[in-house]
Amino acid sequence: MRIIKISHGENFFTSSEYEQILKNNLACVHQDTPSKGRSVTTQFNLFINADVGDILYICNSNKKIDIIGVFMDNRPLFFNENHKENNWVSREFLVLFKAKNPEKFDKENNKWWMPRNNSTCIEIPEVEFNLFENEILNPVFEQSFDFLLQKRHEALKSIKFDLEKAEQFQNHFSKCFKEEKYLLETVNTLPVLELKKQQYDYYNRKHLNSQPVVKLRSQLINELINNVKLSNEVVNQQKEIITQDFEKNVFQSWGSNFRVLFPLIYDEYRTKVNLYFKTIIERLQHDLNLKNITKYNFVDYDGAQNQGREDLWFAIYNNSHKNQKSAKQLFLRFGSKIQFGLKYLRNPESDKLNFIEKFDYEFILNEFKNFKEQIINDNINQNQKQFEMIELLEYKKQIILQGPPGTGKTKLAKEIAEEFIKSNTINSKTIVTKQLTKDFIKSTLKINQKIESKSKIPFEVVSLDDNVVILKSDVSQPWRPSYNKIIESFQGKLWEIKGRTGGFKPYEDAVAKYFYDNHLNSIHEVEKNIENINEYICLVQFHPSYTYEDFVRGIVAKTSEESDGIIYLAENKTLGILAENALNDYDNKYVLIIDEINRANLSSVLGELIYALEYRGEAVESMYAVDEDYKLILPPNLYIIGTMNTADRSVGHIDYAIRRRFAFVDILPENLKEKQGLENFHEALFLAVEKLFKEHTSPEFEVKDVQLGHSYFIDKSNEDNGAGMDIRFEYEIKPILLEYVKDGVLLGKGKDIKKEIEELKNFL
Repeated sequence: MRIIKISHGENFFTSSEYEQILKNNLACVHQDTPSKGRSVTTQFNLFINADVGDILYICNSNKKIDIIGVFMDNRPLFFNENHKENNWVSREFLVLFKAKNPEKFDKENNKWWMPRNNSTCIEIPEVEFNLFENEILNPVFEQSFDFLLQKRHEALKSIKFDLEKAEQFQNHFSKCFKEEKYLLETVNTLPVLELKKQQYDYYNRKHLNSQPVVKLRSQLINELINNVKLSNEVVNQQKEIITQDFEKNVFQSWGSNFRVLFPLIYDEYRTKVNLYFKTIIERLQHDLNLKNITKYNFVDYDGAQNQGREDLWFAIYNNSHKNQKSAKQLFLRFGSKIQFGLKYLRNPESDKLNFIEKFDYEFILNEFKNFKEQIINDNINQNQKQFEMIELLEYKKQIILQGPPGTGKTKLAKEIAEEFIKSNTINSKTIVTKQLTKDFIKSTLKINQKIESKSKIPFEVVSLDDNVVILKSDVSQPWRPSYNKIIESFQGKLWEIKGRTGGFKPYEDAVAKYFYDNHLNSIHEVEKNIENINEYICLVQFHPSYTYEDFVRGIVAKTSEESDGIIYLAENKTLGILAENALNDYDNKYVLIIDEINRANLSSVLGELIYALEYRGEAVESMYAVDEDYKLILPPNLYIIGTMNTADRSVGHIDYAIRRRFAFVDILPENLKEKQGLENFHEALFLAVEKLFKEHTSPEFEVKDVQLGHSYFIDKSNEDNGAGMDIRFEYEIKPILLEYVKDGVLLGKGKDIKKEIEELKNFL
C-alpha cells in the first residue's frame, strides 16, 4: 500500500474546475509531469501506475487539503475535451474522509509530499507515515492512521469481486446475450465516466484505423458520450461508414451486434473477473498439488475463443502440452449452471462432466481429485511429434510427411488420422441431412421480403426468376445468386467460413442462412449412404500412371438401366467422394491419406483442385459434370496427409504452387533404444549403418534424405510371421544399400564400399 500526494495547482485549474473534478471523485495529473530529484520514475508514471487500494490525498496548491481517498480503478480517463486536447489525465477514487480543517497544516513545511512543495504526484515514504499522521491526518481530518486503514479495508471490501457478484454478472451477461432490447438498454445507460475510461483506452491504441471493429466500438463510445442513444440502425450506419474505408465488407462475419456492443458493458468488470477466476484456478492447482506440472487456459466472456457464448471457462492441464486442445483437462464452465470434470477434446467419449446449480469450491476440488492421476500421467513428451503434427494439420489442412525409407511415415499418417477423428460423433454409414431445394426456396420467399446479411444489412427480394433470386440492398445494385449456389451454401454452412467474400457469396450465404435459421424444421430430410467411410479415413497410394480421372472425377462405362447397351457417365472418384461426404457431414472430420504422393504427377492429378486446397469452401469448375453439376468443393473439414520418400529423385516434380499449399514435416531415422527404450531395436547395427551414410553419402544427396529408417532395425522374430535381424539384414537392409551403391547414392571414397556393407552383419 502506498500513500500519494496529488496537487491540483491553482495555476492550472480554476476554482470551479477544481471543485467539478473533486465532485466526480477524480484526481488529475498532466502526462508531461517530470520526475522529482533523481528519481527515474516520472510523477505521471507514479500516478498512472498506482494500484487499486493505494491511498491518495488531494490538495489545492498550498491553499488547502480537501480529500483522502483510495484508488478504485486502474483505468484512466480524460475528464473533458479540454483535458483531452491538453493531455490532462484523471483517475477515479473512493472518498475515505473529507477535510474538517482544510487549512490546518504547516504551510511552511517544504517536504516533497507536503502541499507547499512544488510537486504534483509524490509518494510518502513508509518511514514517514507517522509524520503524515501528525502533519495532515490528525489536524486536517481529525483521524488516526489506524482508522484510515480500517476505512480503506471497508472501501476495498465494497468493490471486491466475489462469488455473489460473479453470479450476478453471469445473469446480467446471459440476459444481454439473449435479449437484444436489454443489451441496448444496458449500453445506453452506461455512466459517462465509464465511457470516458474506455474512450481513453481507444484513444491510445495504435493502428485504430486499420482495425474496423475496434474503430467501430470507438465511434459508438463517442456517440454515447455525446448523448446519442444506440440502436441497431445507429450501429449499422456506423458499420457502413467504416466499411467505405476498406476494400471489402469487413463486418460480414459480425452479424450479431451483441459481439460489437458487449465489450462496452464488460470493460468495467474485465480485470475483476479475470483476477477472481485466475485466483480460483491457482488455488485449485495448489490444493491439488499440481502447480509445478500444470498450466491453464482461461477464456472470459469476451475471450477470442468464446465469442457467441454466454459463459466463461477454464482448463487445467499437463504443462507438457502446448495448449489444452491435445490434453486431458480439469475443466470448468461457469454459466447458468456449473459444468465441470474431466474433458478430452481428442476423445469426447472419455469425458466425465457433471453439472451443479451453484459454485461449490470444496465439492469441485474433491471431484477434481478423482482425475488428478490422469492429468499427471498425460505427458505429451512421449507423443510430442504426433500432437504437433495434429495441430499443424488442423491449421494447414494438408501436410506431407517426408523422409527416407523405413521411418514409418505411412504408419504415423494412420496414427495421426485415427487420433485426429476421435472428436467425431457420428459412426453410422448412413447420414440424414436436410436437403434444400429450388422449389422450396421459390415457394417460401416472398417479393419485397427482407433478409438480413451477416453484417445486419437488409437485402430485399426483388424477383424469383427461373435460375436466380434477385436481391438488393439500399446501398447496392441488384445481385443474382443462383438457386444452386444458395443450396451449396446451405448444405455446407458456408456462411460460417471466415473471410468468405466476393461475387455473389454474401447474397448466397444470406439466403442460405435465412432458411437454416427460420425454416430448418420444414426442410425435407434425405438419407445419404456414405461410401468408403470406414472411420472417416481413406487411404490411397499414388503411382506414375495415376490421373485426375482416377483420383477426382472421371468417365466410367455402365450398363444402361434397360440393359440394352453401354452408357458413359462422369462420377466422383476417391477425392470427389470424400469431399462430398465431408460437405454433407460438416460436424465431423474426414482424412485422406495419400501414400507415396510424389510418385504421381501432382499438377496433373489435382488439376483445378490446387486452387481449392487453399480456398476451402469455394466451388471450382471440374472438367466433368456429376448430376449435371460441374462444381466441386473441398470443405474445411476435409484434411489430407501425404507421405513422400525423399530418397526418390522424383521429389523435384512437386512444383512450387503445390508446395506452398502443403506443410512439409521431416520424419527422420531415430535410435528407438535411446528415444523410446525399445528393447527389440538393434542399436548397434543402426549406429553402424548411420556411420556408413555419414562417411559415404554422395555430395549430391543429404544424409537425412537417404539414410535407412529405424523400422529396418526392429527385430520381429517374436511377432507372428515376423523375422529376426539376420533375415532382415540379408533380404531387406543389404539389398537397398547395394542399390544405393549402384545408383551413386553411396560412394566408396577410396574404400571397398560393398565389402563394408557385407561386414555390417558382424554387428548382428
